[in-house]
Amino acid sequence: MNMLSRFLPRIVCIGVIVFTLLTAGLPASLQVEAAASASAVTTGRGPHAVASNPITGRVYAANVDSDSVTVMEHTYGGFTVVATVNVGVTPYALAVNPVTNKIYVANVDSDNVTVIDGATNNTITVAAGTKPFAVAVNPVTNMIYIANIGSNNVTVIDGATNATVTVQTGESPFAVAVNMANNKIYVANVDSDNVTMIDGTSHTAVTIPAGKGPSALAINPLTGSVYVANFYSNTVTKIDTTGSTSTVPVGKTPNAVEVNKVTGTIYVANGSSNEVTVIDGYDHSISTVTVGSGPNALAINSATNKIYVANYDSNNVTVIDGAAHTTTTLSVGRNPIALVVNPELNKIYTANFNSNEMTFIEEEVRVTNADLINLEVSEGSLTPTFDKNIYTYAVYVGHEVEHTTVTASTYNPAASISVTGQVYGSNQAFPIRLQVGANPVQIVTMAEDGLTSKTYILTINRAVNAN
Repeated sequence: MNMLSRFLPRIVCIGVIVFTLLTAGLPASLQVEAAASASAVTTGRGPHAVASNPITGRVYAANVDSDSVTVMEHTYGGFTVVATVNVGVTPYALAVNPVTNKIYVANVDSDNVTVIDGATNNTITVAAGTKPFAVAVNPVTNMIYIANIGSNNVTVIDGATNATVTVQTGESPFAVAVNMANNKIYVANVDSDNVTMIDGTSHTAVTIPAGKGPSALAINPLTGSVYVANFYSNTVTKIDTTGSTSTVPVGKTPNAVEVNKVTGTIYVANGSSNEVTVIDGYDHSISTVTVGSGPNALAINSATNKIYVANYDSNNVTVIDGAAHTTTTLSVGRNPIALVVNPELNKIYTANFNSNEMTFIEEEVRVTNADLINLEVSEGSLTPTFDKNIYTYAVYVGHEVEHTTVTASTYNPAASISVTGQVYGSNQAFPIRLQVGANPVQIVTMAEDGLTSKTYILTINRAVNAN
């Protein structure tokens, strides 16, 4: 029995493909730290997919039960709905081209794609294959790729002309991703257990074997490798730039995969074991982080190294610290089903399918860098040589030196320096009157967050009078 035969008669039914998957198993810069808070706005019925334009800051939710897209943005009055755009029947997926400010909506029950002009919200309709199910955009070439799960092909839309080309794939193309660096497109074919790799220039295609039920994929921009989540074999297939494959074991029924574009770490949501598998992007060693119930979507803020996991069955989002693998949990609406990050605003958006709302999560970023970038004296020299990670120094001067000046500067201009309780800015010179013997000077730096501090101790030793 193939994946499509498991569906209810109309894919318009609530999140049918995701439910089909879930029921198969069960229902170097400034250091920053981030906490998070959440609030929500109302969308149309059944928000199933979400996308963000990082340039305009607008957020788009595809509402499968009201055949519409909700357009939202942050204004002085808060996060608000600015428009509702009517689209085709059962808008199941969408993606944004931030360069052209066009939004592409795959309408699974009307076999077409709605193209929304992000500036005017005007629309046009482009014919697709049968049951257009997933969409990806290459903003470099202005090409859009629509995976048609019912006709086993991909519709390629030229974003400039809206002309289309059809490329055959394997059975039931379920997910699509673009490698912008080499202009290759990867399509996960859930019922033929393989991946179609399409050349973005010639539209020629080759087939690469995967595990059982490949249902999600992501590209590591640091290496060019592709990671494919195989739902039924509980594995991830790695496809390298030569087309060679290897396999990494993960948890039960992996249904989502994402890559941190800064660290190269891969994260896999395992829907039936309520965990995320963390794969090192270089040696493929693995670790596991426990999350909520029914995790089915991931999003990563590479700037803060935070990973967000939508837990469909426990109505919350798990936030994973990418460095420590510690977690916090945020309550959201009913059945969160999709996530997207806007790294420019440090905001994360969650589509809550059965409460008809969008939760936006705001990262409260604390800049924690309290390092000195410079420490020097006008007389003598530091021992050892200054290093921001060394906190104790000595200086030796002759008896004839009665005064010296200590100059300190912080790495972050928003940090501050204090000496003997007096607070200064980020760059300050301190005149010091020297007594014979040791003259300790304690310099305390305070980070921009007002919480993180460091203490540097400088001892200036004035020699005794030789006479």
